Amino acid sequence: MDVRLINPFLESVISVYNTMLHVTPHRSGLHVAENGASPESLVALIGMDGPAQGAVALHLPQTTALATVNHWLGMSMTEIDATVSDGIAELVNIIAGQAKTSFSEQLGTPVSLGLPSVIHGSDFQVKYPGKATWIEIPFESELGAFSLRVTCVMNEQPAEVN
Repeated sequence: MDVRLINPFLESVISVYNTMLHVTPHRSGLHVAENGASPESLVALIGMDGPAQGAVALHLPQTTALATVNHWLGMSMTEIDATVSDGIAELVNIIAGQAKTSFSEQLGTPVSLGLPSVIHGSDFQVKYPGKATWIEIPFESELGAFSLRVTCVMNEQPAEVN
């Protein structure tokens, strides 16, 4: 995977957290992600299609997910429920949407996004398909630690038929 394909997502996380949550996340690394998720976490996934195919996943420990939604919506949620899941789904949707705009401009052609899905619990594993390489970018913030995982490949251009 070309690491340059990650920059629109990295920039989007920082921009969205700054503008929507008024929090400055600090990147604490970048590495190839392993399958799975940490115990008691939420994973919000959204797929991409078009000239670039892949997916974006926002991984948040339960405490970070609660702090993020509470901060964003001015609430005092203490348990993961539909409101928290919807908030985290919307957050990954906004991050991917902003990155999609930058990505589409960079490629000169539109990239489309699917609908976000949220997985929650302590008894699940995230298995990545086939040869997909996921890059994980961990962040620290005043709302807690979280990470962004991205996999993206450029579609090969079909050969012209004469």
